[in-house]
Amino acid sequence: MKNKKTQKGFTLIEIMIVVAILGILSAIALPSYTRYVEKSRRTDAKVELLRIAQLQESYFAQNLRYANSLTQLGLGANTVLSEDRYYNVTVFSATPANCNTTGNPACITYELRATPVTTSAQSGDTICTGFGIDNVTRKYAIGSGSTTWDTTQPAEIAKIDECWGK
Repeated sequence: MKNKKTQKGFTLIEIMIVVAILGILSAIALPSYTRYVEKSRRTDAKVELLRIAQLQESYFAQNLRYANSLTQLGLGANTVLSEDRYYNVTVFSATPANCNTTGNPACITYELRATPVTTSAQSGDTICTGFGIDNVTRKYAIGSGSTTWDTTQPAEIAKIDECWGK
């Protein structure tokens, strides 16, 4: 009777093939996952902008003017963090200039803007680096390579559609 030696375990080649396959899958999946997470976190900015826009409309209904700061809306500061703390939200502009101050007329428009907190994971989102909304619910967005918040240029309209999810 012959003594058969049975092989147990894996060869180095087999292990290296598995490692290579895992590396390729990771290289494909990780960027896709990162983009998905960035896209899902954009909701944080949009929700906060819409919430503050609703506060502005309530303020207008009670005072016949818009607030030119977030403190006038009862929020603790003129820059607030979104709920998940990925974005800073501010009243970017209110017109006319210096409205709602002594001797100046009431604010008749406003624009809110949300930009990623520089220390948050969302600051790496280069597709949508900022969001905005104004008193007529016109939506704004800015991204990598954009230098303006202009809503009339075709490239900016496409950016708005992409960032706001149209």
